[in-house]
Amino acid sequence: MVALVHSGSTAFCSPLIAEKVLVKSHKVRIKDSIATKLLTVVFSIYFLVTLTVTAIHMTAEYYNTEAGVKSDLLTFQKTFEQGIATEVWNVDEDALHSILRGIVQVPIIVGVQIKDGDGEDAGAAGVVVTEDQQVIKIDSQGNRTSISEEDLFSELIPHDFDIIYHTEDNEAYTVGHGTLYSSSDVVLNKVQYGFIFILVNSVIKTLALWFIFLYVGRRLLGNPLGQLALAAESLDLETAEHVKIQTGATGKTELKMLEYAFNHMTQKLATSRRALQDSFRQLEEAKHRLELLLEATREMAKVGVVQFSVFEKALDAIVQFIPLTPTTVVKMYYREKIQNTYGYAYFEIPVVRDSRGVPIIQMHVLGVKHSFHRENPLNSRLDKIARETQMFEDTLSIFCWDGDILLGLVDIENIQNEHFTVENKEFIDTLCQSLTISLKNIEANSEVAEKIRMDREMKVAAAVQTALLPKSLPQVPKLELSSFYQSASETGGDWYGFMTQFKNQLYILIGDVTGHGTPAALVTAAASATSRIIEEMYFLSYTINQELPSPADCLHYFNTAVYEAGHPDFLMTFFLARIDLQTGKMTFSNAGHNFPILIRQDDKIRRLLNGNIRLGDNLDWEFTESTLYLKKGDMICFYTDGLIENTNAKGQEWGIRNLTRFLRTNTHHTANEIVAGLTDEAYRFYGGHTINDDITIVTCKIVESFGEG
Repeated sequence: MVALVHSGSTAFCSPLIAEKVLVKSHKVRIKDSIATKLLTVVFSIYFLVTLTVTAIHMTAEYYNTEAGVKSDLLTFQKTFEQGIATEVWNVDEDALHSILRGIVQVPIIVGVQIKDGDGEDAGAAGVVVTEDQQVIKIDSQGNRTSISEEDLFSELIPHDFDIIYHTEDNEAYTVGHGTLYSSSDVVLNKVQYGFIFILVNSVIKTLALWFIFLYVGRRLLGNPLGQLALAAESLDLETAEHVKIQTGATGKTELKMLEYAFNHMTQKLATSRRALQDSFRQLEEAKHRLELLLEATREMAKVGVVQFSVFEKALDAIVQFIPLTPTTVVKMYYREKIQNTYGYAYFEIPVVRDSRGVPIIQMHVLGVKHSFHRENPLNSRLDKIARETQMFEDTLSIFCWDGDILLGLVDIENIQNEHFTVENKEFIDTLCQSLTISLKNIEANSEVAEKIRMDREMKVAAAVQTALLPKSLPQVPKLELSSFYQSASETGGDWYGFMTQFKNQLYILIGDVTGHGTPAALVTAAASATSRIIEEMYFLSYTINQELPSPADCLHYFNTAVYEAGHPDFLMTFFLARIDLQTGKMTFSNAGHNFPILIRQDDKIRRLLNGNIRLGDNLDWEFTESTLYLKKGDMICFYTDGLIENTNAKGQEWGIRNLTRFLRTNTHHTANEIVAGLTDEAYRFYGGHTINDDITIVTCKIVESFGEG
């Protein structure tokens, strides 16, 4: 029986009427029963879940098998990788294509594609994907056939890997990139019987569960749902606040929970009326806090460049809103830059009351203690990880952060922490945000002034660095020299020069500092000065006994100069070559610089390999050197990495391959023509995109045979 209890009286439904209603509700046809409808909904959800789980199971089985295929691709990669690397390094296209045709004979491999170090196609076989995402098929004769989406029934499975070539000296070079392709057909052939078993299993479980749900739902849900319908029909919503529902249900059933929830809702409505009255009172208090907050924010915004004044305005508002004691003291830190070093100014200020009893901050009296600390004040505190306003016993700590930088800290000691409320904390947190913004603006204004000063210094440094480069190229018999220099910023890190003091000897020097700006200019200045010092040191000994500085000895002096004048973050790559103008013998040493390219008169290409660490890395490093002989028609291109590593708008680097191709096809031109054409070709590739690294080029062409003239 269901009863509705009103305030002041109790009204009961007639047992007879309630019984008739319940009996009527029980005579519901199976297809109209709420239990059947609930079963339909539950079974629909179950069917969707089963379908989803089955799909997930099949998908997992598919991807697990696909992972096995990818693992097999990795195994085949390791099998063929060294052979591919050798042929890419040797640029032997016929041998490479032979290997690729053999790879596609493997059952799980449908295609293979190889790109060189510059991203150019080096070879492919089978079904592959082009750069414009077109699928093509390459037969054994190299013929390419485009495959449309209608003809492509399976999805390609790529496996990408870098091609590493190991030299005889066990040095590793990345010479290209490869891709092995399998397909979804391979995977489906492996999992088809497993899919059939999963589907049959899901169908059997679904049918069995339908009959179980139909039987149990009819028996257990019918009567409780009938009672719930009668209670809902008898409820008068107009008097819901004064009505309690009594269903007569026992135990922790759904109906008992509904009865409790409904009665609890009516109680909450009455409570809400009382809470609304309290809200009006709280709004008045919040209005006062907001007015105080706005006034403090306006005052802080008026302050231009003095952190002290900003804190003064903020503290005036804070002390009016927190519970103080007669012994309250304010300790204040704020970030300040003195002599190019950030530190923290410290003030200890007493809080007093005026004639009206209002607490005030006296920041300009003799009792104020002041000092300056180089370290963060949190370093010596247990609360160094604090990020917001916190109470520590009787001390209120207020933090102003800009990311991980502490802009300011206020400790208000000896306050009545038992009266410190949530409203107090919210007010201070909001005020702290305004204080942080004001401090950031002050630092920003200071940084602008500092930037203006630094810009002036950068322009001076740029003028000095320009003066370090050769004003003109030396006129050397039997050789043609040409050069090009372009800085990526006002003060770049590239430098080149020549030493010509020694008869029949030419020293060519080129270097690149790992960085830009004034520190990079200082390192290049040290290199330029060192070259002049070396000439002066050896000039007398050369005059007396023909003693020449070797390239390795020269790098030792340059290494010392960079190590002592530089910074750990500003090292220098360097290449130094000495050419004997009588014999054509060239001795060279390399300190981590890009290998220059030598084009022989018969168009053979040689990279001048010689490896040492960068200048400034290790003061005690023993530099090695190498030797070769030059002949008429040979041409050497010295360059810095900016030439090949600057990119176009698509992020593509020009690359060593394009540089080598240009030099090979233009070696018959003069040195000046080669440099002009080389820069035109590179900048045409960049397409107007801003260069991010300095570019330096020095070319040396042998125009007469050594021993002649």
